Amino acid sequence: MNVHFGRTLAKLRKEKKVSQRETAEALSVSQALLSHYENGLREPGLAFLCRAADYFSCSTDYLLGRTLDKQGISLVLDMPGEEDPAENEKNRRTYLLANGFAMLSELLQESEDPTLFAQAYDYLSLIFCRLFRQLVTNSNVGETTLSALPPQMLDLAVRALASSLEFAISDRLRETPDLLAFDGDQMMERYPVRWESMLTLIKESDERLSRFIDL
Repeated sequence: MNVHFGRTLAKLRKEKKVSQRETAEALSVSQALLSHYENGLREPGLAFLCRAADYFSCSTDYLLGRTLDKQGISLVLDMPGEEDPAENEKNRRTYLLANGFAMLSELLQESEDPTLFAQAYDYLSLIFCRLFRQLVTNSNVGETTLSALPPQMLDLAVRALASSLEFAISDRLRETPDLLAFDGDQMMERYPVRWESMLTLIKESDERLSRFIDL
């Protein structure tokens, strides 16, 4: 049974701000059956899946938890299932990172704060591009393609600007204390799969930091 479908269906319905009764009527099923779908007690047929995708303006892959983009254009993910432990761990980490990034993106969109969105976009772009440059150091991609700045100056500039943006984001959130003020239960309700992945990332990050501090 697909564990993602029920959670995603309930999340989309709540985002659309419609009741189970209204949604059931629109999708030509009983309210009881819709409730069973949302609670993972029944699996939908193809016809219902297509109607739900049309009703919520998303792809069927999104409903089934196979993509992090509502229109189905982003990375398609499967939970780890390889026999090779190393490959299994790589898949697990890819899944967690993709879910974590998707949750960050959804949070920023939900904030409806253009200043915060711009600051976060600039910060994440810097970090992603810096990591990408490091990863392709040994490739045939020319340095001028990756940046017009000299490597040493580029690294210093990225670090300084990233630090500045971190302070700016913190200041923005202090200025607007009600912005994105969710508790854990609300996070789980809004982003069931994403939140679980984010909690795992946070836990593993804390463990690495603790080991680093103990060195």
